[in-house]
Amino acid sequence: MTTKYHRRRPELTAKRKACYGCIAGCSRHLLEASDWRKSKYLCQNSVFYEERANHYYGRGNIGAFVANWLCDEYGLDTSAVEALILWLSRCYEAEVITDASVGLPLSRLGSMEFIESLIREVSMREDFGEILASGISNAANFLGQHSRSLFGDTIYVDGTIVGYCPRLYIVDGLFYATEPKAPYSQMHEVTEPIWAWLDYVNKAEGAWGSSEVVKSIGRRFWGSEAAADFHTYEGKALAAKEIQDRQHLKGCLILCNFSWATAEIEYFEPEILSQVIGAATGRNLNLSELKHIGERVFNLQRAILIRDGRQGRHGDTLPDAWYSMPVKTSFLNEDCLVPDRNGLPVSRKGEVLDRDCFERMKDKYYELRGWDVGTGMQMSEKLNELGLSDIATELCSKGLAK
Repeated sequence: MTTKYHRRRPELTAKRKACYGCIAGCSRHLLEASDWRKSKYLCQNSVFYEERANHYYGRGNIGAFVANWLCDEYGLDTSAVEALILWLSRCYEAEVITDASVGLPLSRLGSMEFIESLIREVSMREDFGEILASGISNAANFLGQHSRSLFGDTIYVDGTIVGYCPRLYIVDGLFYATEPKAPYSQMHEVTEPIWAWLDYVNKAEGAWGSSEVVKSIGRRFWGSEAAADFHTYEGKALAAKEIQDRQHLKGCLILCNFSWATAEIEYFEPEILSQVIGAATGRNLNLSELKHIGERVFNLQRAILIRDGRQGRHGDTLPDAWYSMPVKTSFLNEDCLVPDRNGLPVSRKGEVLDRDCFERMKDKYYELRGWDVGTGMQMSEKLNELGLSDIATELCSKGLAK
């Protein structure tokens, strides 16, 4: 299957192409090469191989396009592939692996030969690809502890690149700790108001995200104005619960995180979710009833995780690197600026998570969830309240709920 894609250099054309039925349209594009190949481009998947291909071939190559096209063809998550490439490159530089030992052209990382070989071997579970296909954590177990230390602070335990780190956005720590995978819809509810605020701070034309707007979002959607002070742990437990319940509800409604951003839709039209459900189903549900649905869905997910082996509080952990390695920068927030209690810019560059503060934040979070604070396990009383009595009975019979 080896093909010299970089020698062809087919012409690429791009056009905006929103998802079917989209009410707004985002930056999603469809790229089409003159040799018939097509690839969807949006956010991370459009650039995950670009820097390496540019370093190998120089600018103007189609490496990023081909890498994304191959992931589409084989059905691979580009975030997981990006993390895999980063980790393999670190292992190669540390001489943990070689081209010969893993059967991949790591010395030609950035080339089409490398990305094609990696994706094919992982997808077909060929040779070392069989180990990589089992996940980055299992692959690290195979190569040894030193290779695991090379995850650093940028590769998450689920095998994806860290997006919006809790060292910068503290509340995100509870999302990472309690969700089964990196929860970008929840983190976007936090970061999008900050990006709007940064535009306002930088006096960008048309900017609307003033410090008062961010405080208002804290009061209306995150439970308190303290939640909008991004330099403390105060109010973050309630904010995490509110955001998770709302985003799980939106997942049920199949509402796109881009077109239905909380700060841009619900902020100006608080009853919009009720109106959408009413228009689609004829059911009139108020905000309190909708929050109940979101909380019920989240608790059902938690019950499944616990049933399948999640260790409650002991499983709600974060990478050790986040407690010891200072944050350096972040996507669309290079200087790591956030608003403090007065809405003034303060940089969290160089900050780490405080382990004791995070554990106390977990205490408060479990209390708000109605879970056992000591173990992080669910309580049958809360499950019954949410209409999940059958789940409560099953978990209690297995000693997995109180």
